[in-house]
Amino acid sequence: MKTYSIILSILLLVVASFGAPVLLYGPDASIITEQKIQSAPPESLIGRKIPDNALVESRLERAFILLCDGQIIETSENTSLFFKSNPPRINVTEGVVTLFLAKPPDTLCMPINADSSRIRYASGDSILVTINDTVLWMARGSRYIAGDYRIVEGFWFDKPARDAKYLFKRIEKRELPAYKFDFDFPSARPKIFRHRSRGYAGIGTFEDERYYFAGAIYKMNLWKLEFAYDLWAAFSENGKFYGDAWDEWSDLLDHIRYLRLFRPGDPFYLRAGLVEDLTYGRGLLVDNYSNSIFLPFGKKNGLELRLRIKDFRAAAFVNDIGYPRVAGAHFRWKQSDILTVTATYAGDFDQFSNIEDSDGDSYPDETDPQPDIFNEPTDSAIIAANPERIDALGAKYLHGVAVGMD
Repeated sequence: MKTYSIILSILLLVVASFGAPVLLYGPDASIITEQKIQSAPPESLIGRKIPDNALVESRLERAFILLCDGQIIETSENTSLFFKSNPPRINVTEGVVTLFLAKPPDTLCMPINADSSRIRYASGDSILVTINDTVLWMARGSRYIAGDYRIVEGFWFDKPARDAKYLFKRIEKRELPAYKFDFDFPSARPKIFRHRSRGYAGIGTFEDERYYFAGAIYKMNLWKLEFAYDLWAAFSENGKFYGDAWDEWSDLLDHIRYLRLFRPGDPFYLRAGLVEDLTYGRGLLVDNYSNSIFLPFGKKNGLELRLRIKDFRAAAFVNDIGYPRVAGAHFRWKQSDILTVTATYAGDFDQFSNIEDSDGDSYPDETDPQPDIFNEPTDSAIIAANPERIDALGAKYLHGVAVGMD
């Protein structure tokens, strides 16, 4: 008991020498006092001391608070806590609070009240903390909730500990606390190299024959470049292997599903290969379009581009780089807060391109008396069968344009 009394005295002495806590980061945090509610604009809250007897709430985003020198707490989403100075105490009413130390082991400079909330420790070694008037050592990765203290399995603490270390370094360099700061948390940085895969299987009919197919899509990310490869095989109901996909060296390249540079929300985005889920003109011109509908048996190498510069947006696509038949473009310009101009185009340059014509004589294979021989209109076989030419069909081209103002 004497040991605990000495520890509590040290705690109060540390608190007495330290000012009010400071909100380091909190995109949607709010501070509520008896006088008013302060919302989350960085220029009004970030880098400022938290008033006495104030309620701090983090909603959809986490928040970081500098508790005292070398000590930071993180409030997870939907977490609420009170700061009281007389006597010094943190009352956590709901949510999860994670503790960090710059130089562990150390003693938390303020005791905590937490009835049903979760208190965790993520830095190295251990921390001495008073929770609900009980003094305990918390090891790294441990948590306390409703009187139950235990070590949590796994490495949940790695990411938050790296973020806290990042903040401690910024504080050491006197860059924080600050009213305005561009945070670059390690947990938010994309990994330079990542890879993953997923399998699939199914039954499909291709060229009038039923196949059982299975495969795996392997995806590899190198910074902002994503590469997807489709490795698959198919067998007919008679056990015949579908060899057309593996009978040439060039087939190895054909199995590249797509190459993607940057992400759709970035200022510039490029995707080559399979393009899918495209909608233009709010679905009136193009609705959920994909350039390959016979996957995995047939795939076209299309192209999709997106550009975003301030108030200007542009997007375009083509279904096949080698033989473009379907294409579209969209432009959006926000002229002011009350006026936005949009223009969209979509076109099908050959509606009959999917009609099979093996010999290229403009007579469909289904009606061509000699589908493997190029025939002139004057050939006797053509005169006798009198098939209709594809070129003679009307409405070969189809174009659509939409212009709007919001």
